[in-house]
Amino acid sequence: MIRRAVLILSLVLLLPGLVRAQAPQTVLPPVTEADGRLGFCFVYHNDPAWHPLAYRAGARMNRWQLSWYDVERQPGQFDYSSYDQRIALDLSQGFAVSAILMGTPVWAATGGTRLAPLIDAQVKTPPWTVRVLGMTSTSASPPANLSLPWDDPNNYWGRFVYRTVSRYKDRIKVWELWNEPDWPYFWTGSADDFYQLLKVGYQAAKAADPECTVLMGAPLIYSDNGAFLERVLTLIREDPEAPAHNYYFDVLPMHIYSNSAQMYDNVAWLRWRLSLYERPGSRDLQSKPIWINEFGLPVWDDPALPGRSKLWAGTMEEQAAYVIQAIANAFAARVERLVYFRLHDADMYEVYGLVRNDKSLRPAYTAYQVAARYLNSPRWVSRTVWGDRVRVTLWGTPQGKISVLWNQGGTPTEYTFTAIMPSATLLDKQGNARTIYPLNGQYTIELPPATNTNGTIPGQFIVGGDPYIVIESDTLPPTSRVNPLPTTTSATSFTVSWSGSDAGSGVWTYDVQVRDGLDGPWITWQSATTRTSATFEGEEGHTYYFRSRAMDRAGNEEEYPATADAFTTISVVTPTPTATSTPTIAPGQCRQALVNGDFENDTGWSILQTPYQAAYTTDYAHSGERAIRLGIPPAGTNTYSYSSVEQRFTIPADAVRATLSYWYRPLSDDEGSDYGYILLRDASGRWRTLRTTKGSADWQQSTHDLSAYAGQTVTLRFGVYNDGRGGVTALYVDDASLEICLAQVPTATPTPTPTHTPTSTPTSTPTPTPTSTPTHTPTPTFTPTSTPTHTPTPTSTPTPAPTSTPTSTPTWTPTVTPTSAPCTEVAVNGGFEDSTGWLIHDTIYKAGYDDQIAYSGAQAMRLGITDVARDVFSYSSVEQALTIPAGATSANLSLWYYPQTGGGTGDYGYFLLRDEGGTWHVLLVVRGDEQKWLSFSSDLSAYAGQTVRLRLGVRNDGAGDGRVMAVWVDDVSLQVCK
Repeated sequence: MIRRAVLILSLVLLLPGLVRAQAPQTVLPPVTEADGRLGFCFVYHNDPAWHPLAYRAGARMNRWQLSWYDVERQPGQFDYSSYDQRIALDLSQGFAVSAILMGTPVWAATGGTRLAPLIDAQVKTPPWTVRVLGMTSTSASPPANLSLPWDDPNNYWGRFVYRTVSRYKDRIKVWELWNEPDWPYFWTGSADDFYQLLKVGYQAAKAADPECTVLMGAPLIYSDNGAFLERVLTLIREDPEAPAHNYYFDVLPMHIYSNSAQMYDNVAWLRWRLSLYERPGSRDLQSKPIWINEFGLPVWDDPALPGRSKLWAGTMEEQAAYVIQAIANAFAARVERLVYFRLHDADMYEVYGLVRNDKSLRPAYTAYQVAARYLNSPRWVSRTVWGDRVRVTLWGTPQGKISVLWNQGGTPTEYTFTAIMPSATLLDKQGNARTIYPLNGQYTIELPPATNTNGTIPGQFIVGGDPYIVIESDTLPPTSRVNPLPTTTSATSFTVSWSGSDAGSGVWTYDVQVRDGLDGPWITWQSATTRTSATFEGEEGHTYYFRSRAMDRAGNEEEYPATADAFTTISVVTPTPTATSTPTIAPGQCRQALVNGDFENDTGWSILQTPYQAAYTTDYAHSGERAIRLGIPPAGTNTYSYSSVEQRFTIPADAVRATLSYWYRPLSDDEGSDYGYILLRDASGRWRTLRTTKGSADWQQSTHDLSAYAGQTVTLRFGVYNDGRGGVTALYVDDASLEICLAQVPTATPTPTPTHTPTSTPTSTPTPTPTSTPTHTPTPTFTPTSTPTHTPTPTSTPTPAPTSTPTSTPTWTPTVTPTSAPCTEVAVNGGFEDSTGWLIHDTIYKAGYDDQIAYSGAQAMRLGITDVARDVFSYSSVEQALTIPAGATSANLSLWYYPQTGGGTGDYGYFLLRDEGGTWHVLLVVRGDEQKWLSFSSDLSAYAGQTVRLRLGVRNDGAGDGRVMAVWVDDVSLQVCK
């Protein structure tokens, strides 16, 4: 009996198809909430059961190959009958069709052999004839006559594409031109051949149906690290006709397998590569939609199919985890559509299916249902990586705020985040749900470890541990409005306030728009701000209209109202001196131009709305009872903030002297990066640093000659920056004045009257020649400052001021000063004080204007990541086209940069220059953590006669090592002299 039992057991093990070791998989209700972004590759048409299985999973697209070699077996003889039936079945079952046009017929081939099987995108493993004998199929070769115009009857590929798209234009809207052309199994031509195939196919498809979507055949990339694709992108950039044809593709798809993190990282890489091939001033390539139309993880542990390789494969449970992680990562990377490879195992040795061939389900099928139901229709998606912990958040979904959490390390861990609602629903990968409650306002989720190290890098996990989904159900948007304003406003600078409410998670941020006049366009004035008021600066006689919208902490956002919430007209009635006016000065006289320079009343100064506002104070005063306090006093709460006041004034064009003076007292116990600053903004918006302060000192006076700004309306700003760490810093200012003097009108010297002297002999007395009395020319007086260290003015191109030497000789002899070669500033908005000039690349972590760290002025450009919790694989860059005229004798590029929080080995900043030939040159690579402003300059005179592109950026490797890189850049200047 024992031997018989052993024999029976042996037969069972040898014939695994006779038993099911796996319990039947639980099936969730059919997914009816699908938003159309998910699909499957190759839902077969040979069995009526496949389509319902795919639809219930939440897929709404079927991607498959429409083979040219089947349709046109003989030249000019087209037979679509088999495809008519397939398309009709897809549409009747609720699927859109994504058709791959590929496969050269034998009669049109330019190479290959008939002995090799016809290429088939459904099969990922080439047949033995290809692998062993190296044979290539005629169906993989470039078609003949491809170089002819697309509509030439002898361009066979153009004719096939036009005829096929024309036939199905009312049934199929997505066409993919070939599959994995960088893999010789599918395409034996060169990248140049493929680009010609793409050009011909795109024009033919658009001629047949201008509303269709054309995909470039997805490159495999793994086999050549993207070299084939980059050659195609080079040809696109160099083709003068490409822009007129949308660069010959509407969507760029990718194929990504096995590693769930690559669904995010590889998309970021692709967008970066696209950005490198842009034409000057263009963002067309990097803005192209990206689809992932093949992704999947094969399984190796299914007892019904033993003996499968573990390399780049996983268990069935790991496959289920992969599905949710991959879809979440892709949506965080802004992928538009995702097509899973594949619904069932079909005709391959590798086991990719979510469903077995006998139609039994694997756990990944249910995980796909969970993803389709809940990772659905977000307003936007964010992703944070903290160490080994990953969180993808979908904001404003029909279910509320959705957080997908998993652990990509080998040690159990937990993830804690702030709750926005009093309870939430926790789902596992199989859709099992339970209610959870926050503790001290936070949810803490235990995350199991990753287990799959089946890639080629030892110790690297290619799939994270089991994911969890947290649903915080708040689906109602907040409401907001701009508060009423007076019908008229008597100042060009006034405060606008707004408010909002939300019944669920609470108001998070506001956007406020303004328009100038009823017919003016709405312009965003405040974006994603948490403030509820700000100072608006307008123009006399203009009427401004304001409206707002709010977003809550779940990502729900209200719509802007159709009409304005509030409006006001600026009408400055009287010429009473204000912060923007200068008293009239008679010739030869001097006058005080600042309003309320002693800060004894509340006029004249604009106190900017910041996290820690400046204020009038009696704590310290140089004279009188009050001064102005900037920054945080010793008893204040330390916070990351700027604290400043400012006043505008006009220096008359005929002013011969304009002297600014003030008394200041710094008070600080901070040893970090806090500092006080005194800034001046000229009429062009360029900020100049007059002085910075650190530490503590008693009252001291500072003076500045502003006569160079004659004829301009300028802005004076006093302020303090606190970094929110260590100690606090304050600055007190008092007795500020601006003495402006106009030239005195010269008075003619009377001519002496000759005196008649009687003589015996009348003689004529000659009239003396009138002598001009020398007009006194004031000698510039330099008032010494009590501060021994002079802070240089951080302008990108300092202009030396001539030094006046007093002389006892009353006669002034003009000295001819040689005229220097004329120089011009080429860079636009080098101080980053407005939004002009620079192209901010649309990357995973975009660069942005920043008013928290600036070398001079109010803003700088931030590149890279400042928050370790948001560490992602990303490039963060800006660029500008700079024209250096022919004949330039010098072209000096200069800038200031501030590196902070030096990253890991894969993090760095970079300054690049691309010449007109498209070659990138590295100007500087930035590493380290100096946390201070450093200067950089480079001679670009070798590029005279060219329009070059300057790119400034930071790369973060997203390694999750607790280290990120950020660099601020300011005062970019390109001085070109002839």
